[in-house]
Amino acid sequence: MEGAVRNAVLKKDDEIRNLKERISWRNKMLGMFTKLLARNNATFRSAIEAIVSFAKDTYRSIFNREEAKTIKSVMEAFGKNKEDYRAIGTFLVFTADKKEGLSNSEYSKATREVDDVAIGRYEQAQKCGNSMKL
Repeated sequence: MEGAVRNAVLKKDDEIRNLKERISWRNKMLGMFTKLLARNNATFRSAIEAIVSFAKDTYRSIFNREEAKTIKSVMEAFGKNKEDYRAIGTFLVFTADKKEGLSNSEYSKATREVDDVAIGRYEQAQKCGNSMKL
């Protein structure tokens, strides 16, 4: 019985080690992909800078029109629907965090507003003639 338990534990340990290696490899590839995007795409860089600037500014509660437009253009360049836009928005905030080390509250603030851009709240407000989101 002890042998069977030991073998099962060793097998699980191997699986865990394998998963950790795969995650590490994926993180490296994601980091390289992000650097490549940032180096070669000015709009992507501008979107990251807008997110960082917004998240770090304690007095602002929404993106300005130009920032929202830049973020949305990155979403539209790489996605085709709101689900894609939200995933791209998550990636943008993740990238901004890796670049600047956002605090938990800054990360949450940025995530909330980028998601609002992704689902179209900024566009709705602009159509209504408001400068604030709905």
